[in-house]
Amino acid sequence: MLDNLAFFFLPAGVSLITCFSLLEGKWTAILEVSLISTVVTLGVTGLTVEFVKKSLGKKPVKAACFGENKSSSEIKTIEHRSE
Repeated sequence: MLDNLAFFFLPAGVSLITCFSLLEGKWTAILEVSLISTVVTLGVTGLTVEFVKKSLGKKPVKAACFGENKSSSEIKTIEHRSE
């Protein structure tokens, strides 16, 4: 997929070049929206990670990863397959 990365960005780049006259006076707004959305994304991601860490911290690791309804023999079978 990395070999074709330029292919995926090509349509977006061509669109920017063809619509450059429309975007000429709006670069400040585009930059502001990009920065705000980046900060919001980082914040939400951080809060989500903290929530998941706290909720998994209350359970044993095996119960959190494999579910509480599995027996210890089922967990050992799953652990053996993953190695």
